[in-house]
Amino acid sequence: MSGTITTKFQGLDQLTRRLRAAGAATQSVFREAAEAGGRVIQRHANANAPGPHIGIEVKAENAERAVASVGPKKEKWFYRFREFGTKEHGPKHKKTRFQSYLRKVGATVSDRRVSMLRWYVNGQPIFARRVRGVSAKPFLQPAMQRTDEIVDAVGEVYLKAIMEKTG
Repeated sequence: MSGTITTKFQGLDQLTRRLRAAGAATQSVFREAAEAGGRVIQRHANANAPGPHIGIEVKAENAERAVASVGPKKEKWFYRFREFGTKEHGPKHKKTRFQSYLRKVGATVSDRRVSMLRWYVNGQPIFARRVRGVSAKPFLQPAMQRTDEIVDAVGEVYLKAIMEKTG
């Protein structure tokens, strides 16, 4: 997953202490809890994302810590432009390399025969015009702000493990 947005939840330490006291603090419980919280984020992000390509990856960092990474799959790296937006960009000067090349070969931008030359000439990228910016339409940040649902999902996994151990 490209880019990182990190959220830390307060108040889960008390549940973790109860897990340890009950002897239910196992790596599988932490992985399951991280995945439950990550699934809440994934579900809400998929609802607002430009497509259904939000993945989740759960890793156990140590015996008492697991991390769920939620975000666009690697082949959808361009989703970050929708999440954060972009400014207008392109050539800084009115006289671009593309326009000067066209003058050299005696063609104009509207000629159909130069459509293939438009972006690359001699292997070098050429930008003929400015590209408008894209305003941000975040889908991950609002999903991460659903902390009550996330904590509830994680807490349910923790409490289930405590109940199984203590009866």
